[in-house]
Formats: sequence, structure tokens, C-alpha cells
Amino acid sequence: MQFGKWDEILTESQPSNEFSYTMAMWHYAIALAWAGKGSLENAQFEYQEINELLQHTEFSGLETANVPATNLISIANHLLAAEIAGLKSKNEEMISEYQTAVTLQDNLPYMEPPYWYYLVRQSLGAALLKFNRAKEAEVVYRQDLQQHPNHGCS
Repeated sequence: MQFGKWDEILTESQPSNEFSYTMAMWHYAIALAWAGKGSLENAQFEYQEINELLQHTEFSGLETANVPATNLISIANHLLAAEIAGLKSKNEEMISEYQTAVTLQDNLPYMEPPYWYYLVRQSLGAALLKFNRAKEAEVVYRQDLQQHPNHGCS
């Protein structure tokens, strides 16, 4: 996902339904790939699948094992909502969804490696730059540098 290999992602087999968290992350990856390819309808379908899992699935087993599964799926959900808003040219909605994802990531417990696979502020900053909001993007990137001074991507 980090390298935008959308065609390769779309060839991945669906995991077993018995692993709800894995299923949610698979839908996230597939939706992100469809969004990356500009397919709004397919991205929205996968986004809805994640919403269904969030509403009708218990992740207490993972939560008990100190894996914040519900929050991680919520981050995925907001990132997808941002991508879908971007495909619809709803710029403010896109930025708002990225901001929500940043807040969720900020509230994850500390873990090495981190629970989420990349720093979400990077997406928020990139969106702000895309819409010529450089001063706001600078603030976002500086916050990222403060929180992750030794991170290779900050």
C-alpha cells in the first residue's frame, strides 16, 4: 500500500471470514487500491464493508490482548473516507477525515513498531499542500517532527 502497487493489491485473495480484523484490513487495502486507481464505486463498496465489520463485529479478543483493533480499523475507515472525498473533489471533507485519522493515531498507545504502518500526518500535510495551504501543512509536518524526531520519514 505504501508504494501504490494497486494492481498487485487487487490480486490478493480474500482472507477467511473467521478473522474479522484481517478481513477489515484486507477491505482497507482493496479500497485504497481502487481509490488509487480512481474507481470511486469500488472504493465505496469496500469502505461500506469495513463499516459493516465495525458495526457488527466484536474485536474484544484483540482488545484484551492490548491490540487496539477497533481504533486501527477506525483509522483505516477515516483514511478511506478521505480518499473517497478526494475522488469526489470534496476537499474540506477530505482534510477533516485526515484530521480525524491523525487524532485517532495520536491516541494509540505507544508500541514499537507502531500499531499503524505510517504517520498519518503525512497524508494530511500532503492534502493541505495540494490545496495551497502551505502554512497549515508546515504546522502539521512540524508536529510530526516533534512527535517522531527520529523517524526516517519525518
